[in-house]
Amino acid sequence: MSDHRFSCVVDVHLLLRREASLLLSKRYNTGYADGLWNAVSGHLEEGETVVEALIREAREEIAITIDPTDVYCAVVLQHHSPSGSTRIGWFFEVTRWSGGEPSNAEPRKCAGVAWFPMDDLPKEIVGYFHAALECYRREIPFAIHWQKETSSVVHALDQIEECVSIPSDFRGNCRLAAQSCIEHGDGIARLRSNDGSMPRPGSWVRAACM
Repeated sequence: MSDHRFSCVVDVHLLLRREASLLLSKRYNTGYADGLWNAVSGHLEEGETVVEALIREAREEIAITIDPTDVYCAVVLQHHSPSGSTRIGWFFEVTRWSGGEPSNAEPRKCAGVAWFPMDDLPKEIVGYFHAALECYRREIPFAIHWQKETSSVVHALDQIEECVSIPSDFRGNCRLAAQSCIEHGDGIARLRSNDGSMPRPGSWVRAACM
């Protein structure tokens, strides 16, 4: 066994919904997937939770404020890029926010933001993001997106088989509410369910089941 412990990037992606439309951001001057449409996204920083990172990125990139109780975990995706790097992507659905209409607050890294119908998204879209969107549409919460060296960064129809779902115990249209952790005297952070009760150890906190 190697003494080297593997680590990978964790990133967060905002699926900002307005009825049947999704807000996308056009990458610019970043060195990766420039000119392609993607979700508002960014890397987890040291000391942050993934929900805190999402809220920060939304504030920095599109100048809106999101309450943590309005953040829902839609998809968690392990992604392996054509260059060989691996990352874990957290994709969160948000339908409520404050601060007005989202706008391009980082023009040095973004060529613009726009709303698109979910059934008519642009063709020039990041393949990694498209794989997560397919999972989102099909209500698949966990998946692996493993691209080959010959794969393209932009979405291509022949790359759909590179995304494989991971079986889970989810049933129906259930979303995990990203509630704030409650710190107890024993030092264990637990999640509080919507009715205020504490879940059993190791159990999921489920919300918005339809």
